[in-house]
Amino acid sequence: MAFLVYKVADYGNTAENEQYLAMCKMLRDFYGNNKKRDCLVLGNCNVNGRELDALLVTNSAFIVVEFKNFGGRVLTASENSPWTMDNINVKGGANKN
Repeated sequence: MAFLVYKVADYGNTAENEQYLAMCKMLRDFYGNNKKRDCLVLGNCNVNGRELDALLVTNSAFIVVEFKNFGGRVLTASENSPWTMDNINVKGGANKN
């Protein structure tokens, strides 16, 4: 497989498009045509009725990617509590974390 990219639908804003393109470039540089490392990128897809900014499928993991247009140094993400960047809540999206 090496490196495959599928963007299911266009993103709704410029920041997400820019982040998606930057992520794909980094992943392409890392995975390239390496026969031992595989990566499938599904951009802007829906899983069980939930929109995912990206889903990465690698040899060893499924990785959900959420794009945020927010700057800072320390991102704290949790399954059941608000995400924070430098102790400031990061908000966005249609659904709670």
